[in-house]
Amino acid sequence: MGSNGNSAVAADALLKESEAIHYSRRALAGKRRALAEKLLEEGRALAGPLIEQVKDPEKEDPDKNLFLKPVDLLNACLGLDHMTDEATEELNKIMEVFGGKIMWVTEEPEEVPRPEPNHNHALDVVVVGAGASGVGVGLMLTRVFNLDPERVLLVERGERVGESFHRWPKEMRFISPSFNNQGWTNSFDLNSIAYGTSPAFTLQTEHPNGQEYAHYLNELATQGELNIRFQTQVNAIEPLRKLGLGKISGFKVKTSAAKVGEDGEWMGEEAEGEVLSARYVVWAAGEFQYPRAKEQDPFFPGAELCRHNSSVRSWKELPGDDFVVIGGYESAWTPCTISQPAARGPPWSRPRPSGRSPPTTPPPSSRPTPWRGSGMGSGGPQPLLGSSRPSA
Repeated sequence: MGSNGNSAVAADALLKESEAIHYSRRALAGKRRALAEKLLEEGRALAGPLIEQVKDPEKEDPDKNLFLKPVDLLNACLGLDHMTDEATEELNKIMEVFGGKIMWVTEEPEEVPRPEPNHNHALDVVVVGAGASGVGVGLMLTRVFNLDPERVLLVERGERVGESFHRWPKEMRFISPSFNNQGWTNSFDLNSIAYGTSPAFTLQTEHPNGQEYAHYLNELATQGELNIRFQTQVNAIEPLRKLGLGKISGFKVKTSAAKVGEDGEWMGEEAEGEVLSARYVVWAAGEFQYPRAKEQDPFFPGAELCRHNSSVRSWKELPGDDFVVIGGYESAWTPCTISQPAARGPPWSRPRPSGRSPPTTPPPSSRPTPWRGSGMGSGGPQPLLGSSRPSA
């Protein structure tokens, strides 16, 4: 048999192998779909009566652990990439029953007795700031270390949780993408501040803006029942020392009512307010509202001549044609990536003096919504964690 004959035989063999693979793939796809349908049917059958029992005011609520099996079945259905819309809908029904707190549907641990305070202060911890750090620390102290929520006080000079994020320029978004890894890996959503939560799912966006992220923080603080005192300015913190030992035994936190002055700067009322007494103080006020751009304490010579990002409400509405941008993170990439008229010309970005270089890929300026499920503004408590998978 000549070379042409050998080639024909080889080609026929390859075609048969290809047909076999295609057939096996179709057969496997059929099995996956059939299994997904069974998982969905069984998960729905188990969850349905439990949901109805919770909704019936005349019946006692079922044990939360009874929801574990249907949740596992529906998650398994999602993992097969079939019936995803139906499975997500059923999971959302379960989440609605628990007010978005499906992340706490786990086996109930034995209640650990809360230890009595080993000091005579009115508070265990004062946390200054109710932003990402403050809310995260508050949840950690009360949820993980079991401190009494009434003895952990968050002091916030703004009127709401996440005040700094509310003050971000309208166009500014997180560079780090939010992605709901939970259920696939042991990783956090990069922008999550509490285990078992995902801004990607709660906000339905990959690169949250300030308003969206503040909404996520507020949901965490509300569902975590954190003790927050708003419109309170911290004017001074003084250590308390044990007599004869010199060791710090606690702190006095001097406060007053907070207000915004004519120059837009925060200030405390002249009349002194309450003096708080706590064993520990955590400073979680961030950097956004404390720019070192004043002549008295500039970050670098001439910093007082610059306009800090925190004073910009919208880069699109800022007058001017040419800008020199110093920095390499969210505040720098925002003016570099927003849509501007061509006449304004390209902005010029420089790394900040610390020498850290900006990322090579700027964040998208659009708002992708790769997640299925209940989104922001749907009413009622917001879901903080979802089992949804990304769709194209």
